[in-house]
Amino acid sequence: MVRDQNQSHPKKFGIDAGVLSAMFVGYGMVYHDTPAVVSIFFVFLLIYLCADQFLPRRAENSIKFFMLTLIIGLFVVGAMIGAMLMRHSSAPHQFVHDGLIQIEQATRFLLAGKNPYVEDYTQTPLANWLFEISGTAINPALYHNAYLPFFFVFTAPFYLFANASLGWFDGRMIFLPMFLAVLVLLAQAVSDRNKKYALLFFVTLNPFFTRYLIEGRNDVFVLFWIVLGAHLLRQRREKLALIAVGLACASKLTAWFLAPFFALYLLQPSATSWGAWLAKNYFVSFRRLMPLVLTLILVVGPFALWDLGAFVDDVWNYPNGTSAIAPYPIHGYGFNIFLRELGLLSSGASRSPVEMLQWIIGLPLFGWLAWRQVKRNTLAQMWFGYALLVAVMGYFSHVLNDNHIGFVLTLIAIALLSDDPARARESGRDA
Repeated sequence: MVRDQNQSHPKKFGIDAGVLSAMFVGYGMVYHDTPAVVSIFFVFLLIYLCADQFLPRRAENSIKFFMLTLIIGLFVVGAMIGAMLMRHSSAPHQFVHDGLIQIEQATRFLLAGKNPYVEDYTQTPLANWLFEISGTAINPALYHNAYLPFFFVFTAPFYLFANASLGWFDGRMIFLPMFLAVLVLLAQAVSDRNKKYALLFFVTLNPFFTRYLIEGRNDVFVLFWIVLGAHLLRQRREKLALIAVGLACASKLTAWFLAPFFALYLLQPSATSWGAWLAKNYFVSFRRLMPLVLTLILVVGPFALWDLGAFVDDVWNYPNGTSAIAPYPIHGYGFNIFLRELGLLSSGASRSPVEMLQWIIGLPLFGWLAWRQVKRNTLAQMWFGYALLVAVMGYFSHVLNDNHIGFVLTLIAIALLSDDPARARESGRDA
């Protein structure tokens, strides 16, 4: 029997519905001990899938937008505000990550004219934060500040304003608006509605990212500046884009891995004669990249000059396990954990001989990724190159935390789901 050609075909699930379903599985595994959260998410998922399959296009779009907004409002905005209020009503070291406590206390030191890289944190709320990693019971962060200075330079005015107006401050007052801004910027980077919602669901519900955002981990701070930089580059506002990436680099060392890929996308070197192009355009290229370089120097330079030894020990030696004072133990999900489980490293070890693999593997990988991007110089290649380099360097590094994995997965999602325009070689410049 021949099927009627006019008979409607069943709708296929969109990629947004697939991503939301995958995120439900992740949430179910992470929050299985809080069944109310899983129950609410399950109802939201069913409503979304029904809208995707059974409603006409206009009603489907309205329901999907409403559910997206509700999910963001409940699972991120509501959760973060709740965590801030619980902390405010209890104690400064509760319902918060120790990294955020340190940023807040470093801001206080800075406002008091004290060097955040010289002072110790033993007389701050950080001393009361429960720490237990790899058999180490004393938090090494009491004696080191691994964050680059733009964190507390940027935080300072908000700290003053919140304390003057509310009488208290929580760093998530900054992180939450930044997260929402990231969603707005990413929404503008995707033209297809299903892909747009898929990306927003992934960023909002990725349990390796949002779960730690709620407790105050700071990956969203760096993510905001690099996503803003990419957005400004799409708008052909080159100088502002470079300043944004410079501010990311002045916040965390992992942002430095983006800089060469960002520069390649901005400069668009010749794919057929890269060496000749570089020799011919070296000075012009360096001049175009000066906003990034100057931003980094202006923010980081004064702190490095304030006390170079303390600065280097905190932001480089300490996270790499080479500081003579309270080095950070090997921890997380990287290659060193295999060695520890095999008994080749002690549980409290702070150094590993295989960390040189970062550079043995990372440098050739960077060369290949850069060559690959020059061959097809698009934003997707930039994002993917950055994500893969951070992942590999992190995997063979001293510490690869769960939120680091979430950050890399977010970068990969941006690479896969964002629009991917190639940049013209004769790029526009700021007026």
